[in-house]
Amino acid sequence: MRQTTKLLPIYRQIEEYIKELIEQNQHVPNYKLPSENQLANKFGASRITVQKALNNLQDENIIRRIQGKGTFVNTDDTLSLSSLTRTIYLLLPDIDRKYSRQVIEGANEYLNENNINLAIGMTNNNPELEKAKIESAVKQRALGIILFPVIHQTYHDAFLKLALSNYPIVLVGHMLPGLNFSSVYCDYYQQIHHTVSILIEKGHQHIGYISEVSKNNTTFQHRFQGYKDCLVSHFGIQAVYNIELNFYPEDSQSVAECDIKEAINAFLDGQPEMSALITTNLALEYILEYTNEHPQKKNMQIIVIDEPEYPGIIRNRKVAVINQMPKKIGRIAAEQLLDQIMNNAAPQKITTEYRLDTDQLQFSAY
Repeated sequence: MRQTTKLLPIYRQIEEYIKELIEQNQHVPNYKLPSENQLANKFGASRITVQKALNNLQDENIIRRIQGKGTFVNTDDTLSLSSLTRTIYLLLPDIDRKYSRQVIEGANEYLNENNINLAIGMTNNNPELEKAKIESAVKQRALGIILFPVIHQTYHDAFLKLALSNYPIVLVGHMLPGLNFSSVYCDYYQQIHHTVSILIEKGHQHIGYISEVSKNNTTFQHRFQGYKDCLVSHFGIQAVYNIELNFYPEDSQSVAECDIKEAINAFLDGQPEMSALITTNLALEYILEYTNEHPQKKNMQIIVIDEPEYPGIIRNRKVAVINQMPKKIGRIAAEQLLDQIMNNAAPQKITTEYRLDTDQLQFSAY
């Protein structure tokens, strides 16, 4: 058996053992598998544990059990055994963004080191599709799920079922309050609070913030709160200049770019004294286009959350990046999930480091 198999729960060890027997004896017609007593003796397990493993395999149509005769390979499905290797599912809203692709890279890197397959699924930021993908992964007997939840904080019954069954799952990038799932994410409050503090130290007093709609997600809420708390503690509530833009509308398949652009332009027009701006990556191109058209704004310091999709657009510009290190988040999530699967580790909330290139932060020129 594989090196890590012995760390699985006993019933899973039995399942893996039977799958390996089937793979090794595919050429044997009507190959008969060990009896319940033989399996119980081999693994030092109870008959109930053995029956659980056999029932699971029978539900997957891998084996067939004949009363009074024994357990046999289900020959109709023998050819699909290569697809029954151990797999972890990673579900994300999309793979268009660099953040998502780097999460995949980190998770895949760690799982490859442990001889476990990674299957990728996209939810298109749709709660119903997310629910269907979760249920499909469970039905296909995935070892566990790494999930980047849809942006709109949604609690469907698939989550409740996972929680009640203690199914191995780790959330990445976000957390879902009230659910005892492992989560791996940055300290979003601290990263923005820290960034604003540094800008203030460099003489900036008029610091703007363009964000996604905060009510949609705790991530957006915590970022805005960090921004607001830091500014209010130094200059009072009147120093808060922010706008929330709905990049993830629930009732539309696409974002109206003209509306986003107009809202950003109006916001920047209305803040002539703004010397620094913290922004979501999704607004960066509109902001840079605005500064190209308004030379007086070219000295404005811009801090963008996450690396741009096309790094060249910030070359020779006053732009600093908050790097949330998504590859590391993906790797830690995979490591935490395997720890749950193999060692029955308790769910954890893990905050990861982020990087802000302070060398790119300039003193206020206003």
